[in-house]
Amino acid sequence: MFSSNSLKYPVIMGILNITPDSFSDGGLYMDVPAALAQISAMLEAGATIIDIGAESSRPGAETISAAEEERRLLPLLEALPQKRNYLISIDTYKVETARQALRLGADIINDIHGIDVNKDMAKTISAHGAGWVIMDYKPLINLLEAVERMRAAVKKALALGLKKEQIIIDFGLGFHKNSADNLALTGAIPLYKKLALPILYGPSRKRFLGELSGESTPTGRDEATAAVCALACALGADIFRVHNVPKVKAALCN
Repeated sequence: MFSSNSLKYPVIMGILNITPDSFSDGGLYMDVPAALAQISAMLEAGATIIDIGAESSRPGAETISAAEEERRLLPLLEALPQKRNYLISIDTYKVETARQALRLGADIINDIHGIDVNKDMAKTISAHGAGWVIMDYKPLINLLEAVERMRAAVKKALALGLKKEQIIIDFGLGFHKNSADNLALTGAIPLYKKLALPILYGPSRKRFLGELSGESTPTGRDEATAAVCALACALGADIFRVHNVPKVKAALCN
């Protein structure tokens, strides 16, 4: 059973997109050998969790069916060793994809629609004893409202059978949020800490970092990514979802 209490923070979650259209690395890791090589590289660089996404969540990305998502995802999961010293997270909001991934040994479901607390998703995760990243993809109205929205979602997840140590929270940088919102949420990490749950911070290569740094390309934003992760770590964030593991590893507080 997954337990956030077993993690040694800060934790790096390395991003692996097995998609043709992700904004930063679409098409690079579509075949299993390339994906396995990237997993090895991220683990060697210091990642503890590998977050695998088979559907892009970038603005304007095409929605795909669960069948297509599973066609991309399941062969990679089948190729992973049964016994591992790292965790596998699956970036999906589809219950059937989550069910299939957990059957094949995934440890965490990273759900961008988690704030809605889908009952079937909650029951599936609870039945497998997995972790659930509850992300808030909704617009920021004000910080106190956002924290209370997360508190209510966690309360509902617990009522549906999840244990507290199975839940990770993510305030959803870049999802229906502008640069000012993203910076405000970063500064509000101490408010979220009052929920007494691990906080996932996911700024990697996002557009707001380009607006702040002047870097027009996603990979050019790696330095800015490392900088805001260092700030977030100092403020109390726990898990850092990033593309460039070595840069962020070097920047994090210890």
